[in-house]
Amino acid sequence: TGTRLFLLTYVTLSVITFTFAMKSAVLWSVIPFVVASLSIYALCTEKHKYLYPFLIVSSVHIVLCIMVVLIIITFTAASYGTFRQIV
Repeated sequence: TGTRLFLLTYVTLSVITFTFAMKSAVLWSVIPFVVASLSIYALCTEKHKYLYPFLIVSSVHIVLCIMVVLIIITFTAASYGTFRQIV
């Protein structure tokens, strides 16, 4: 019936997502550990060239956060009239 169809679809989509997104998930899980390990190594050995990955990832993260905030502010400003009608 409908419940079985929903569960079958859900399980199928979960398996497909898990299969094809696994490489991306592993990559994004490994990056913080590598950056943190290199940063600890750089601080312990005083080899500052190993801090560059940390600085690059931090800079990209800050830029992306600023972009997301700007997108949210723009969307909020654009739909303010609709929001006022709802509230």
